[in-house]
Amino acid sequence: MTPVQAVMHAVVLLVLGAVVTAVVSRSRSTCAYLALLFVAAASALALWGGAVRLLSSELAPAPATVAAVSGIGASLTLAVDRFSGFFLLIIGVIAFLSTLYSTSYMRIYQREHPARFYPILLLFFAGIIGVVTVRDWFFFLVFWEFMTICSYFLVIYDKENPSVLRAGFKYIVVTHVATILILIAAVVLWHTAEPHSFSFAASAQAMGKLAETTPIALHVLLALWLIGFATKAGILPFGDWLPDAYPAAPSGASAAFAGTMTNLGVYGLLRIFVDLLPGSQFSTVWGVAIALLGTGSIFVATLASLSQGNAKRLISFCIIGQMGYVFLAIGMGAYFMSSNPTLALVGLLAGLFHLMNGVFYKSLLFFTTGSLRYRTGVGDLGMMGGLARLLPVTALMAGIGALSISGMPPFNGFSSKWLIYQVSVIGGIGFPLFLLFGLTAMFISLVTLAALFKYLGAAFLGQPSQHVAHLTEKRNDVPASMQVPQVILGLCCVAFGLFPMLPLTAVYRAVTPLTTALSGTTLSGALGTSALGLTFTADGAAAGVWHPLASTVALGICMAISYGIARMAQAPSRVVPVWYCGVDLPQRLGHFHAHGFYEPFRRAFERVYVTTGTPKTAYPTTLAKIFDVDAWLYGPLVKAGSRVAERFSRSHVGIPQWYLVWQVVGMVLVLAVLFSVMR
Repeated sequence: MTPVQAVMHAVVLLVLGAVVTAVVSRSRSTCAYLALLFVAAASALALWGGAVRLLSSELAPAPATVAAVSGIGASLTLAVDRFSGFFLLIIGVIAFLSTLYSTSYMRIYQREHPARFYPILLLFFAGIIGVVTVRDWFFFLVFWEFMTICSYFLVIYDKENPSVLRAGFKYIVVTHVATILILIAAVVLWHTAEPHSFSFAASAQAMGKLAETTPIALHVLLALWLIGFATKAGILPFGDWLPDAYPAAPSGASAAFAGTMTNLGVYGLLRIFVDLLPGSQFSTVWGVAIALLGTGSIFVATLASLSQGNAKRLISFCIIGQMGYVFLAIGMGAYFMSSNPTLALVGLLAGLFHLMNGVFYKSLLFFTTGSLRYRTGVGDLGMMGGLARLLPVTALMAGIGALSISGMPPFNGFSSKWLIYQVSVIGGIGFPLFLLFGLTAMFISLVTLAALFKYLGAAFLGQPSQHVAHLTEKRNDVPASMQVPQVILGLCCVAFGLFPMLPLTAVYRAVTPLTTALSGTTLSGALGTSALGLTFTADGAAAGVWHPLASTVALGICMAISYGIARMAQAPSRVVPVWYCGVDLPQRLGHFHAHGFYEPFRRAFERVYVTTGTPKTAYPTTLAKIFDVDAWLYGPLVKAGSRVAERFSRSHVGIPQWYLVWQVVGMVLVLAVLFSVMR
């Protein structure tokens, strides 16, 4: 069985599983475990196909055409190259773990029918697999839209909650605008290609033609691609939908979004700017633009996370910041492709490596927030506290995820951020703006740690709030089906931090076939030959060295010595209640709420950032109004969409003849648009 056949079988299994789970959805447990069975089989096929292709020496496998749409130059052509295989590995792991987690977690939604979750989740995974394996823009957008619509129904699963419906509407409007931009760019390339075709190969040929004849048009198309894929990746200002949509969905779906769907924005970005775009000054110019967007997202989103009181919303803002790191690294890699291939290679490796690391700690953190809600029934950090005694495994995994996303050694987040810093510093010698970007990223890494310390401190440490005080009397962690995914992802965070060369080898095999600009570079020439550490090389000399295992051993020895000294001193310790200056305060007043963390820091930045719930009359500056994207962009879009939908609803008069008339009118309009484009 070839990798393409494995992918096709996986998609068929997922579609079949969606049908079966919908049929048996009257039984929640049967529906859940059948969904897990089908996803496990499909994930195994995806993992097998991805691993086979990633280990293969074949750089450009022959595509397989399943179907063709005659007349418009579109065909359902599938191919699994090393780059697609890399993403298939990620999809296979996260699909299985998120489904396994959901089998127990979804019990909290007793009012909602499971047929609205498991079948949609399976179709969502099928759409994602299609996106990373298709080689035609027409069918790419078909799978892209299919995935988006499925994710929309997962976002609005709790349909009785008005805030959830608002988040879903915002998500579907913003992402569809991004899809339209991608469609426009694809149609223009189709019109430029000779003969007209939506295939990736024809698009690459059309880009080369535009680069020679009308470079301004190519710049416009690249801008459309960048905005479209940055929106899906959650990059600000286009990804403002993410902090609303991810918290609205069930935690299993949120983890699947963070581990798979968000990363498809990076997949599309690399397909366009590295795989299809000819290496030239275009890569240099747009590399700076990508890095600038990434740095802006790092700064704004991570600072915004400090003021969040909802656990999932806090993690969502941190995710935007982490995707900013990926964009920063990819932008620097694209910039240096024509001038410094070794630095370009390390930049692209750092970006994809950080994306892979993010798959583990982002999904892990969403799993831990789901476990908190599963046991407490709330997502507000101000209503938690002291839950480490109740959820010891979840608390430990949350700590690993927090240290990983914050870039603390020796966890995996540090290894990829270390590479990003190296590229920004060495690359900043010739282009100082990258040095500024790198310093910003270093500073914000500490802010990420501060935000995640707020999450850990408010949820797991300190004294329990009045809401959860009765729960902390005895240890009662979440079910094993929810603990196992957390432990697996936590172990990956530790393992890939201690042994970074193992995942970097896979990343290297995935990224180098995308462009001939990296054909003369090797992994050992850029990062050394040691399997236990990284040695970054610049101009033939070692510019930076990181040996995580040796550093961890040294840290362990120092901690053991410190513990031994403390034991030898036999310093007495006692546990006493908090003293409130002689005032006898009730527990609800004495509890340290999540909003109390970093209040001075929030006030220092309140002139440029408006927190949720701030009235417009209280905006301190005009700059704050600019940052309130909801007020001047998404709010008017939602109102306009509601008015249009209301007017269209008047056509539903219950007369079948009128429905037929509307169908004929719609068909005529679609055909008119197609013929006007294809002339």
